[in-house]
Amino acid sequence: MKYRWKFREQKSFNPKILKAWSLEFDISVEILKILISRGINTKEKINTFISPLIRYLPPLNSWHALIKTANFLCNEIKKRSKIAIWGDYDVDGICSSVILYDFLKKVGCDPKIYIPNRFSEGYGLNLLGLERLYRDHIETIITVDCGITNIKEVKRAKELGFKIIITDHHYPKDVIPEADVVLNPKISPCPYPNLAGVGVAFLLVAAVNKILSLDIDIKEYLDLVALGTLADLVELTLENRILVKNGLLYLKEAKRPGILALKEVSNLSPFSEVGSYEVSFLLAPRINSAGRMDDPKIAVELLLTKDLNRARELAKKLNSLNSKRQKIEDNILKEAKGMINQSPDLPAFVLFSDNWHEGVIGIVASKLVEEFYRPVILFTQNKEFIKGSGRSIPEFHLFKGLSQCEEFIENFGGHSQAAGLAVNPAKFEDFKEKFLTFVQKHFDGKILEPSILIDERLSFKSINLKLLKDLDILQPFGPGNPSPIFCSYPLKVQKYKRIKDKHVALELRDEKVRKTFWGKFWRMYEFLPNDIVGQEIVVAFTPKLNTFADLISIDLEVIDWAYPEVVFKTIEQKKI
Repeated sequence: MKYRWKFREQKSFNPKILKAWSLEFDISVEILKILISRGINTKEKINTFISPLIRYLPPLNSWHALIKTANFLCNEIKKRSKIAIWGDYDVDGICSSVILYDFLKKVGCDPKIYIPNRFSEGYGLNLLGLERLYRDHIETIITVDCGITNIKEVKRAKELGFKIIITDHHYPKDVIPEADVVLNPKISPCPYPNLAGVGVAFLLVAAVNKILSLDIDIKEYLDLVALGTLADLVELTLENRILVKNGLLYLKEAKRPGILALKEVSNLSPFSEVGSYEVSFLLAPRINSAGRMDDPKIAVELLLTKDLNRARELAKKLNSLNSKRQKIEDNILKEAKGMINQSPDLPAFVLFSDNWHEGVIGIVASKLVEEFYRPVILFTQNKEFIKGSGRSIPEFHLFKGLSQCEEFIENFGGHSQAAGLAVNPAKFEDFKEKFLTFVQKHFDGKILEPSILIDERLSFKSINLKLLKDLDILQPFGPGNPSPIFCSYPLKVQKYKRIKDKHVALELRDEKVRKTFWGKFWRMYEFLPNDIVGQEIVVAFTPKLNTFADLISIDLEVIDWAYPEVVFKTIEQKKI
């Protein structure tokens, strides 16, 4: 086993209700069981989940901070204040900036987008940028996807005479910046607790649109909401699911020239379906490459332009930057693994190299977390500071961990699973020692091992095209709504086939129902014995549609495998 297998506690299902609901909603009984086990256990909840219409969102006026912020912005619009939008250089920040900019243009403002350069200015508000906006006679600054930890910068902005509207979704420090208004689901009662920055920006323009009785179709921004929300890995709970599910439909239509061009360079047909995979692994990395490798303004222009030819030029540039990023990433990953192998038993890994690329270390940290299952922070030199990007595991809240080391940090911000920070070189070793000590104490000798959560056991008899169609209803997948994982009954291995260097395909037969599927074991060559043919195994898997060579078949995407006696023991001991 690569993972510790956890099994959802099986609920007691009423067969008559299951059958009736299955017919009413036209979904498989197996999918109904998954929904009920995940707490979607009433007809109303099931209907909202499978048909997540915009009208099911909580009323705008149920979030009091939203209405207060919207009223403040409405007054600035009416006074024709000169407004600047201060965004972040990632997908969430770029999409948030584009939404606000386009909306303010439509209401008659002439806003300016200011996204700081990652390498020369860093994340969030900075004093140099504020001085530039002051010289440009900006009167009001709206932050998107940043600002909640910029205490001294907001203080300086107020001294310069700016009005400050902070919209963010990151965790605050102990003190909230003294802005004119602050909109953040993490600091006030909010019916939308898990919004990304782009979700906050979208609801703000929705509220302004309503207060001013405008006739702007804000649904046209949902493609950007889906992009930013999925890219930022926030939980896809009810409100985010509604926003993203509808946004994916707009991404499919690709009415925005920049989206169409981005799909083309990602080898997607212009009007193809877009799901969480396509956003997370094809579209978002290319948008991100602008801020990671060059200038985020490239991505901003791509999403704003109405000219398809210009969009194609910009998309090709982003595609080239993304390819360059991948090569740099591979080199850093190899170096970082070498460092880890020198001290593999540490509770976390804090690594530094002065020649690593600042725009790439966050991605590498994510890959190291996936492989070694420890919190990881990678640092590189940036002028007078050492800049770091960290990623974590579910058992460790990274932002709170960094808060314990604040005496050695110049600035930081982020989430439970991801954060960025800057450290004075003279304090780096002190920071490293304090952080590792805190992590060690937090885990208190616990053995850290990755786990998978299995929804239910599934017979090969139940695997068919109807089941796959119904599985697709559960999309988009992500935090809070993971792709279902099933556990098989004992299967006999009939054939073994190696795929390239690291992959294996096994022909697996369920003797009880006399049905066979191919299981694809990606990156598992070293975990499968060569003499496995003829043996019985159990697999944790997700069924997938295979359309290779235009022939439709069903394969099993195998996440892990074990011998039956191990699984039976796990089922009894590891239920949650």
